[in-house]
Amino acid sequence: MGLLKSVLSGAACTLILASFSVSYARADLVHYLPFDDTVNANLSNYGTAGGTSTAVQDPFYAPLPITSNDTPPAFPGWSQYFGAHSQNFNFGGRIDISNSASTFNLGASGDSMTISTWVKWDGSAPYGDQGVVSKFDGSQKTGWAFSVTSSGQIKFNFSEAGAGNYGGNRYSTQTVTAGTWTNISMSWQTGVADNNLKFYINGQDAGISQSYTGGALMDLNGLSIRVGNLDGTYLPFNGKVDDVAIFDTVLTHGKLAAISNAPLILGDFTADKMQALFKLYDDASPAEAVTIDGKVWGYTTTLNGHLAGDVFQFGSDYAMQFDDFGNGVMTIPEPASVGILSVGGMIVLRRRRA
Repeated sequence: MGLLKSVLSGAACTLILASFSVSYARADLVHYLPFDDTVNANLSNYGTAGGTSTAVQDPFYAPLPITSNDTPPAFPGWSQYFGAHSQNFNFGGRIDISNSASTFNLGASGDSMTISTWVKWDGSAPYGDQGVVSKFDGSQKTGWAFSVTSSGQIKFNFSEAGAGNYGGNRYSTQTVTAGTWTNISMSWQTGVADNNLKFYINGQDAGISQSYTGGALMDLNGLSIRVGNLDGTYLPFNGKVDDVAIFDTVLTHGKLAAISNAPLILGDFTADKMQALFKLYDDASPAEAVTIDGKVWGYTTTLNGHLAGDVFQFGSDYAMQFDDFGNGVMTIPEPASVGILSVGGMIVLRRRRA
């Protein structure tokens, strides 16, 4: 197996291909809220589920979420600020993700989910846990919630089907730093021994308070997935949220680390761009390429000497390693005057966001 390279000279085209034998389960980015189109603020769901999400105001206490131009370093556009009406109230506005009522109920064996988002946490609040992404109904004891505790730990609440209780709470052993844009993520797979529950902070394993051993199914509730609150308009996140991405599989540590590391090297490299590269890697095909921000990327098996999740530059080119075996993606050097679309048989994917 090897790197796809396109060497173009005049009318001639030489395409260097190599055989491959390994492919990976391809993930869909089902829900994706960047809160902008890179210029204008919006609530569009750029994931495969599509639609436009809705801002919801608590009818008695809380204002709507506030659009903010404070975003993670190198990200353009906008984020959303959440918070309680005041420090004495535990209610706040939220965003309901479009077309999410039937997704990620996690009630069947094998149902999988990975959440990755950037947060700028303003610190503890008197009301305790602060919801980031949630499908939780506290009164019915159904669903799940991904939150940050008053001490900065990442937390996952989940309800076991038929148990009539919350099932369990698990915490990260590492904490989020207040006042700093941070990538937080988690994975879950229903029905396996430990439910593949893992927490990450800035792409690094954040530990877990206790491994789950039940392999439980979840109680379904059919609620929309919410951003910025834990339970309805109750227990809001204290801070800003951006680039919310929910995938329908368990992403590997290498992929989640790359989501966190890519903006440090490549600037505005958001989750939708990473998803295009994940597909390239999962297909493991040297006959495919993807164009992102004018750079053409190909699949490679030649990145030995680096760690899973590493993103690095060499000369004018870039690479990302997604596993421990030297496999990943790499930019393909080519003359700037030649468009990649002129290469016969090459698949070029383009970013959906304008």
